[in-house]
Amino acid sequence: VFIGQYWRDPRLAWTREDYGNIGFIFATESDVWRPALIVANSVDNLGIIQDAYTPFRITSQGGIVWEPPGIYEVHCVADISYYPFDEQECHIVVSSWGYNLLEVNVTYTGSGINLDEFKTNGEWDLTEIKTLREDNVDSKGDQYGRVKFFFKLKRKSEYYWLNVLLPVIINSVLTALVFALPAESGEKMGYSLTVLLSFAVLLTLIADKIPSTSINTSLIGK
Repeated sequence: VFIGQYWRDPRLAWTREDYGNIGFIFATESDVWRPALIVANSVDNLGIIQDAYTPFRITSQGGIVWEPPGIYEVHCVADISYYPFDEQECHIVVSSWGYNLLEVNVTYTGSGINLDEFKTNGEWDLTEIKTLREDNVDSKGDQYGRVKFFFKLKRKSEYYWLNVLLPVIINSVLTALVFALPAESGEKMGYSLTVLLSFAVLLTLIADKIPSTSINTSLIGK
């Protein structure tokens, strides 16, 4: 994702007519002050968002735009009760670090989320997005601004219909067919053991595909 940031720094403004009508310039992070922001619910990286390779775009009015890219793993509580027809809601929390609400006010513009560069996924559909701004109070009573970006995802079920549910249905039908075999054929026991073995293999495959969580279990596994 690109966590786009915009702020104004009057110290970096200039009169365009005095500098050849230059409207904007680019600068590195060593030359520009930037607000310290973190992804507060990150799993593996709670450091300040930074990128030495992404330049800052500074306009003559002192406006600064910075859009550092990053890959963030965040904590998301999975509800797999209706797996593989489940929906999950996750969020990314971008918070100010070291600057209280009076010093840095973190907010968002528009919807807060731009999907122009979004790529479709073979396993999930993005069904809903929303953004919420809130204030967080620490143990000392200081307030810090933060923004939550919510994503609602729906699992695409076509793959699971073909590779999980359809084999279960077929095996269930095969189990019922044992009653159609004549008793004198002597194949009832062998047929039942074969179907039982196929069920055991199928359950192993299903267990490998179901997300691992003990908070709730899928109806398939009950």
